Order: sequence, then C-alpha cells, then structure tokens
Amino acid sequence: MPVKSTPLLKHKRDARFQRLEKEVVSLRDRLATLEQAMPATVPIETLAPEPYDVLKPFHVVVCPHEDEYIASFVEANIHATGETMAEAVYNVKDMIVATFEDLLEHSEAQLGRGPLRQLKVLQDFVRKRT
Repeated sequence: MPVKSTPLLKHKRDARFQRLEKEVVSLRDRLATLEQAMPATVPIETLAPEPYDVLKPFHVVVCPHEDEYIASFVEANIHATGETMAEAVYNVKDMIVATFEDLLEHSEAQLGRGPLRQLKVLQDFVRKRT
C-alpha cells in the first residue's frame, strides 16, 4: 500500500534535497580549488623561436602561487613567473636561453660551483643552432 505524501513529508524531502544540492556545490568548489593548487608538469621539446635545439626533452614544473604561476626547470635551478600557466612556461623558456647564453660567455674556470653545474645541466639538454 503506497504511503500518502503529506505536507510535512514534502517539506522534509525538499529540505534534504536543498542540503544535498548545497553540499554538491561546496564539493565542486573544493575540487576546483584543489585542481588549481596542484602543480603541473609541462614537457619542453622546443625553445622556438630562439635558435636553440632541445637535445632531449625535459619538463618544467608549474605551480600556482598567490595570483601568479611559477615555472621551474628544477634540474638547472631556473625559475620564472607569469600571470598564467602559459606565460610562466614561456618566461622560463626565455630564462633558460638567457641563462645558457650568459654562462657560455664565461670559461668554466670563471664560473662558481653553482653556475658550472647549471651550465653542465643545460648542455645536456640544449644546444645553440649553428
């Protein structure tokens, strides 16, 4: 025998539905926040339009930080920021080229331990096109 719906039962069902709806919206917002806060790994296969070849592809890690993104080529200790993820990646690629050019202007004997290590790492991944 079916249960007759009363105004009280309808009110309880509607209230429960509204609570569930609010919880779904809250969970969706939390998921979006978590997704934005997660670092992304971006493969780098070219430094175009710069006249450099990528000898072997490498990755940069992009992390949101406050109102911007930080892109890092961790192995070479090179970092750059941008307002968007794409801008941060573009800027770190530009910083890789600028750092490499700067390091190549010095002899290995002139470089300190950190810059020499950076140069060696960059030489494993990047070569100036001739």
